[in-house]
Amino acid sequence: MKSSAVLLILLTLLMNMGRTQSKTQDHLDYISEYKDIAIREMQRAGIPASIKLAQAILESEAGKSDLARRANNHFGIKCNPEWDGKKFYKKDDDYDNKGKLIESCFRVYKDAESSFIAHSEFLHDPEKIERYGRLFRLDITDYRKWAKELKAAGYATAGDYDKKLISLIERYELHKYDQFYTEPDEIIASEESTNDAYMLNNDVKYVLALDNEPVAEIARRTFTSVSTLLNYNENLISSDQRLPKDVKVYLQPKRSSYRGKQTWHYVKQGETMLDISNQYAIKLNDLYERNLMPEDSQPAPNERIKLRGSKLTEIPKLISDLNTNHTAEPTLLFEEEEEVVAAKPVSTYPQRDTTASVTNTQNSLPVIIGGNKPEKPQQTTNETATPIDNTQNNAANIAVKPTTPTVAKPEVDEPKPDNNGENEDFFESGKPLEKPVSAAIFHTVAKGDTLWNIAQRYATTVVAVKKLNNLNSDSIQLGMKLQVR
Repeated sequence: MKSSAVLLILLTLLMNMGRTQSKTQDHLDYISEYKDIAIREMQRAGIPASIKLAQAILESEAGKSDLARRANNHFGIKCNPEWDGKKFYKKDDDYDNKGKLIESCFRVYKDAESSFIAHSEFLHDPEKIERYGRLFRLDITDYRKWAKELKAAGYATAGDYDKKLISLIERYELHKYDQFYTEPDEIIASEESTNDAYMLNNDVKYVLALDNEPVAEIARRTFTSVSTLLNYNENLISSDQRLPKDVKVYLQPKRSSYRGKQTWHYVKQGETMLDISNQYAIKLNDLYERNLMPEDSQPAPNERIKLRGSKLTEIPKLISDLNTNHTAEPTLLFEEEEEVVAAKPVSTYPQRDTTASVTNTQNSLPVIIGGNKPEKPQQTTNETATPIDNTQNNAANIAVKPTTPTVAKPEVDEPKPDNNGENEDFFESGKPLEKPVSAAIFHTVAKGDTLWNIAQRYATTVVAVKKLNNLNSDSIQLGMKLQVR
């Protein structure tokens, strides 16, 4: 009897050893197959290869689970309202309002590598920054802290989730793969391969676009989804958008402020808030908010934009302010025999090398800010030229030297035609002069054009261009004729 009990115990031990050896071999095979992807994702997304492999082994049962085999989902990532791909349903940890366990919706991927990439994007999702943002402030070689932080963030419901990860990492020495990580700013790339190297700006990884490269191709070569690039880069609007050479494309969310020592940026001629946002890897909306500027507004040259710290107490000077000042600037006329000179506005801001100076001669047109066409010059009604009252006239300031004096007409008691308060003083033969109308400006879409760069070229905004052309989306076609003003 005793011998039978001993034999049963021995058989049980042998069976358990067999299962353990089989399980260990499954794990080793899995690690061998996916370690290179984990290392590549570590370098791209900053997630330790040891953590990614341990999570994948645990969540996918080393690739043997139904979810891994039938849906290529190795990390147990569930659907969300924005997920429009294929779905796989199985019972997990979701319950209905009566407490009954129901099927959960999981994402389906085309292959295992896509699942590994999606796991990185899941942790980097800007909407989950409150949960997972602290992970990326940890040392990439400290797998124990990463495991504990993942548990604290609620990645899985198991109370010992962190201990399971640490056990797998130490059992298979997965931490040795974390040593392959290289800081992005330490990558030395040849001139030919500069665009393939990850670089760092304000602690945010980015690559440089190749000449006329589509967004979809950048996503492919950086193992990133197009939607991720569109989320992280405010200047990108579609997968087929082509970028000029050396444009920065960020692979991680920009920061809310600048982490360097510089506090202020002085605006150069023609520079936009988006340019500044991309230069310092600061989110555009945070940059607007810190500087109290309305969305889509642009700062005037020589103004300073705050990059970090508390908000400003006063809004900087805007381009729109300069446009208003320009059109309202009075024009001075002198005696008939003297040269006509337009009064030059006095700037209250320090002059920088980036500000171009323009001198208007007698027969030259003035510089027009904002694209407005000058109105027809007005003629005086006396032999000697007198200053024109421009308080109700928004015409551009063009001074014209009179050539032939005109004889003043006697006042007429007839009431002047109602002109809505505009150009009341300008009449010829008792009739008001026709109010000039600025001609519309059009742009024909060429290869590589986007709504964003077209708007920048004509000093306007994407919203304004879409409104002028009744566009419901940011998609434009080659050869399309767009009104830009």
